[in-house]
Amino acid sequence: MYSNGQLVYGRNYVLNSSGINATDTVRPTLIGNMSLVSADASVSYTSESIVIKSKGQSSPYGWFYQIATNGTIPTNNSIVPGQNYTFSVKVRGTVSQVALRWGSTLGVNNTGMKFYNISNNWTKISATFAISNGAKDIFLRILGAVNNQYLTGFTGNEAFEFKEVKVEYGNVATGRTPAPEDYI
Repeated sequence: MYSNGQLVYGRNYVLNSSGINATDTVRPTLIGNMSLVSADASVSYTSESIVIKSKGQSSPYGWFYQIATNGTIPTNNSIVPGQNYTFSVKVRGTVSQVALRWGSTLGVNNTGMKFYNISNNWTKISATFAISNGAKDIFLRILGAVNNQYLTGFTGNEAFEFKEVKVEYGNVATGRTPAPEDYI
């Protein structure tokens, strides 16, 4: 549906997207996929959010939470290569920035990333992306960042929290709604 030239849809493709009372087995995950916390981070859960904390190590991947892991086949979920989607989440933390990163590593290798300054107050961030036609997999990540990069400069005391994750068709971030599958 179009509204003032913007494609608005609203259907959430992320299961368990609220982050409320999450656990290692029930946490935000793209439909048809599994979530992952990088080896350079630890995860903990509060009653309202998920906390990702840096271990202070430098790595070629950074410290992050993956909504969709590398190797996620686009046909196993509702993400279609060549279409626009909006990835949104509420974040706060002690790290100065977070980044939303998306891409493909098989078939057509393409990635994109957007950095956001954050504070201890909840802030909704969003990015619109498209996985290239010919991509054979996708990944979606929320990363800790500093100075518009995500690989170095961490002491191990930084953390970010997130909740209300949404991946939806179109180029407008709408309010978080549960995935219909959360009701089945």
